[in-house]
Amino acid sequence: MKLMTLLLTAGLAFSLAACGESEESTSAPEPTTETSTGGTLTAMVTCPPSLAMPPRPEGASVDDIIGLRPGMPYDDVMAVLKCREGNLAIETSDKPWVNIQTYGRAMHQMVRASNGEECSSQEILRNMSMGNVCADGGGFFQSRKNVTDELLIQLTGLEGQEVARVIYRSRYYTDADRPTIQSLLDSLIEKYGPYHADTGNQWNQWYFWAYDLNGQKYFQPGKPTSPTQAHIINCGGLARPFQGLPITEECGLSVAVEIVVHRGNELLAQEFHMGLANQMATAAALDSFEAALEAAELKRKQEEAEQAGSRETDL
Repeated sequence: MKLMTLLLTAGLAFSLAACGESEESTSAPEPTTETSTGGTLTAMVTCPPSLAMPPRPEGASVDDIIGLRPGMPYDDVMAVLKCREGNLAIETSDKPWVNIQTYGRAMHQMVRASNGEECSSQEILRNMSMGNVCADGGGFFQSRKNVTDELLIQLTGLEGQEVARVIYRSRYYTDADRPTIQSLLDSLIEKYGPYHADTGNQWNQWYFWAYDLNGQKYFQPGKPTSPTQAHIINCGGLARPFQGLPITEECGLSVAVEIVVHRGNELLAQEFHMGLANQMATAAALDSFEAALEAAELKRKQEEAEQAGSRETDL
């Protein structure tokens, strides 16, 4: 696993309720210190970042979480994360998030940005025996404790061609910042519009926004055939990572939200989880990615065989 940790101190805030990328910037961005296995370097970050991905077309469905969008190149993802407010640690992993053969290639498969502190070796051992102390992003990243804000981006693509496909965000609230469930819903509806389906129980509430392959809501007044709520939920994807593969070629843009209810007050939120993807585009990208990996591996073998064939053998 390849890990890269960046300590971030830039001053751009993206809010949940913002309907797209924020236009707020700082006049004098702080330098960002980047740490990797190769040493430490310092680079300036300009916020808001200049992105290669074109803006969302006017009138299109909202397709971002704090400015991160499916289809965004890796460099754009990193630029947006570096402009997040507060001290976040950014880590990358070259381990695949789907069951796919990568032939040992070092590509950016996932990116995690989170707060909190690194866990000690003793805390990691304690976590293995007792649990609920350190979070390691499904085993792909470094273990961290006291995490209250976490972003996870899953990508596809060969080296230098990595593109974001699925975006997750999680918040773990404390007594000092615990919001009401209604305020979370109000912010979600302000940004994404009324949810298309919902389900839940006493302690967990789920909300879904699901669009067809033409970018239209599945349920529309006057539509001849409207799908059932179960179909909308099925196309709504997953709110948390590593709970399955929320990808189907029959669905377009999907947004899934899970709100965990506070046990001491059912009006307040304990946790907030959110996932966003363009499922059809992701399914096609995974097929292309796998084909590109196979082609690259075949080319490597052929070139290796050609080099070996030119060597003289002493008989």
